[in-house]
Amino acid sequence: ESKKGATIYKNAEIVIAKQPAAVKGLSAKLSKYNSIKASWNKADGADGYRVYYRTGSGKWSSKTVKGTSTVMSGLKSDKTYSVKVKAYNYTEESNSYSQGIIRQG
Repeated sequence: ESKKGATIYKNAEIVIAKQPAAVKGLSAKLSKYNSIKASWNKADGADGYRVYYRTGSGKWSSKTVKGTSTVMSGLKSDKTYSVKVKAYNYTEESNSYSQGIIRQG
């Protein structure tokens, strides 16, 4: 039903989503030449994950994935990379990161 541009919904369902659980079990290992594979356990309430990675104290790069693993490629040799993962759902992000460090050989 609509009155002068306003929409009125009848019998609407309101869904309140909980913040997803923190990511646990992060593991990062060399995958192929200049790439690292990160994997972790599924977090309760997560619709996906934001994966952040960087070398040294540089700027964080990120990618969004739906599953519980991803490969970061095109990395520089002989650098140490930090990796962290945060769960999200359609309304909120987890407050906690799961973190790891790996040396790209």
